[in-house]
Amino acid sequence: MVLLKRLLNTDGKVEFLQLAEALRDTYATRKAPIRAIVRDINRLQALGAIRVEKKGAQYFVSVRLEWPSMITENEFFSKIAAMPKSKTYGFLSPDEG
Repeated sequence: MVLLKRLLNTDGKVEFLQLAEALRDTYATRKAPIRAIVRDINRLQALGAIRVEKKGAQYFVSVRLEWPSMITENEFFSKIAAMPKSKTYGFLSPDEG
């Protein structure tokens, strides 16, 4: 949520390394902070909520403000269900019992 909030408060595109630096404190408790940021960016991109563009050797990330009007509730939950389960936030996964 912090990542998405940061992108929503940014005008236009933000370069990946600048974004990672801005989120350093938030992800500092992770074993591999950069990998965690990349994982979260990949998941938001898979949902269609953000756009990642490569220009030369740099990656730019931006939020897709039109996304909420383009995805249905069923499609959203279907995409979430298809994502790998998080070990850290198991309570967000449906009960298995």
